[in-house]
Amino acid sequence: MSLTGSTLRWVLGVATVGLPLFAVWAWGRTRGPRWLRAGQRLGLVAAAQAVAVFLTFTLVNDSYDFYASWADLFGQPVAAPAIVEGTGAGGPLLAADNGRLVQFTDFTGPQSGIRAPVLVHLPPQYDDPAYARTAFPVVEFLPGWRNSPRSWISQWQLFQTTARLSRAGRMVPFIAVMPTMNVDLPRDTECTDVPGSTQSFSWLAQDVPTLVHEHFRALMQPASWGAIGYSTGGYCAAKLAYLRPQQFHVAAVLSGYFNALKDDTTGDLWGGSEDVRHHNDLLWLARHGVHPGSYVLVYTSRQDPTSYVSSSAFLKAAKLPTRTYSLVTEKGGHNLKGVVASFPTILEWLTQHLAGHHQAIGA
Repeated sequence: MSLTGSTLRWVLGVATVGLPLFAVWAWGRTRGPRWLRAGQRLGLVAAAQAVAVFLTFTLVNDSYDFYASWADLFGQPVAAPAIVEGTGAGGPLLAADNGRLVQFTDFTGPQSGIRAPVLVHLPPQYDDPAYARTAFPVVEFLPGWRNSPRSWISQWQLFQTTARLSRAGRMVPFIAVMPTMNVDLPRDTECTDVPGSTQSFSWLAQDVPTLVHEHFRALMQPASWGAIGYSTGGYCAAKLAYLRPQQFHVAAVLSGYFNALKDDTTGDLWGGSEDVRHHNDLLWLARHGVHPGSYVLVYTSRQDPTSYVSSSAFLKAAKLPTRTYSLVTEKGGHNLKGVVASFPTILEWLTQHLAGHHQAIGA
């Protein structure tokens, strides 16, 4: 019986109604010593409550895609697949010493007017005298909706992962920038410049790069900047590479999507304008001939309804000079378990596709 199937919900629903009725019927019919009758009655109450709680869990899980299968729920490991390069002309989705942390708490974006915290992680090489006149590539890390920048430190183990990859020679040193992405909570702005309201895209695409260039030895050329994001952050990372390729050259989209959304958390992000909506719908743009020369890696799971359909459609629609790569698991829902297992592989891919890597200032 599938964890996300309707059969399980029906069984639990019937049991949620039937067990309390059975408990009432059986209450006075228990037999044995007093302690045994008390235990039987307590068991009836506990069973009725447990079924009701599990029914609630399945309904919430179906709504938010936390777990896609029993294996996913009970923690069976998800194998990390290999990255598969697309043709650039569509086609099916294929299976396939920690540095220094700097925190800006009072930065106000000159373009957007947004004031929000920004975390910047500098690689160990940044403070090495041998690299004193070296500029580094940059990657923006964008969390999911309602998540904070620090989720990359706590949940993704970013510092430990980059240190391990660097020691193994599998990763190019880079400056990791973790800006606040959810700048207008409880509203989900989807990293959009909302007409007459919050300018979330300008904050990420212009203001945060301005901060980095002013305070750190960061490479200036667009081919040396990338973005990576999870869920809504994945959509935002793709938007940076698609809508501002003059700044961002590489994007890793982790359990993300490519279409513009409108729901109770977003409201109208486009001011009623179809043009604004289309400008923020990467799937619509790809189908209508917009193909920037960016590198886009798409991670998804076949059991992730939030990501898989949109990702498949985008990979079919994208054409050269956009270069697409896919990394797909067979199992795993819309949660961190599978993608965290692939995180080192994704980081290695991303940094290897940043042109320039690092170079002497003035070179």
